[in-house]
Amino acid sequence: MVYELPSQKKVDQANKLLEVMGIVTRVGSGGVVVADCLLKALLSVVAILEDAVKFGMDSHSALNALESVGFELDQMDPSERQEFVEILERVAASADPALQEWIRNIPRSLGIDF
Repeated sequence: MVYELPSQKKVDQANKLLEVMGIVTRVGSGGVVVADCLLKALLSVVAILEDAVKFGMDSHSALNALESVGFELDQMDPSERQEFVEILERVAASADPALQEWIRNIPRSLGIDF
């Protein structure tokens, strides 16, 4: 299955979501800038979920989605990986205790080497 990248409007919405979630990596002269790999991973999820709504999703498609996200996140350089881990830790610390370990284990679950 081939996923098309969302429209500019959806990219803008994804940027806003990243800003709200605290995944913004820096502020540039052109506004909010996020690490490309994080945005690509988020866009992969958005595209896949849109297809899931339209066509339903089986376990094979779900696995492909997780692999796509893992691939995009695995493109991070060492400093981005460190920042990603710090963001996950910050999110986990404020999450429901039942979800904290799951959040911390997301990189490992997605096959990302740290």
